[in-house]
Amino acid sequence: MSTEIVSSSTAKGSGDLALDITTMFESSKQQFSIGGLISVPDHLRKLDEQAFTPLLISIGPIHRSNPKLQTMKKCKVRFCEYFIERANINLQNLVHTIRDKEEEIRSYYAETVVSSISNDDFVTMIVVDGMFILEYFVRQSNSLLEEDDPTIPVWMHTILQSDLVLLENQLPFFVLEMLFQQANFPAELELKPLSFRELAFDGGRGGW
Repeated sequence: MSTEIVSSSTAKGSGDLALDITTMFESSKQQFSIGGLISVPDHLRKLDEQAFTPLLISIGPIHRSNPKLQTMKKCKVRFCEYFIERANINLQNLVHTIRDKEEEIRSYYAETVVSSISNDDFVTMIVVDGMFILEYFVRQSNSLLEEDDPTIPVWMHTILQSDLVLLENQLPFFVLEMLFQQANFPAELELKPLSFRELAFDGGRGGW
């Protein structure tokens, strides 16, 4: 699939974009409150719109502009920050890693979906959405973390988990593995040497 990437001539450096994401973390602390890789063919979507559209959270580019899903945006930012701190990740290195793979990541989505998303916005989306998923899995695999900070109310979990398995609400699996490889967890979490596959299975089994 050929993918037309928005010109990178005005894209920020990894350090500058990392600083922007850090600023977004700070903003979310003040404002936080909770009030697929291919598109589904139209003829299938018309059979049951709700079967393919997330109800609570957007992951990736397809539903990112849906106004009904903006409530969870601040939650994603907070979870991203939690995971980066928990896993001792260098944000600038993380941004650089995603930039290096941006063209490949874009190729997993229809050109009509991603062609209008700038380089900086695309990289930020991948970082925030990917870190959110990893933090969510970590919490599901370690109940003490969820008890310490019940950011997501219990009633939301069923809806959230349903949203995360929708075809149009995904990140490429290799991206999540790549992000997880950046993690350097403290020993007390007992997560290493778990792979992302093991974490996803354990997190899913623990809460789904």
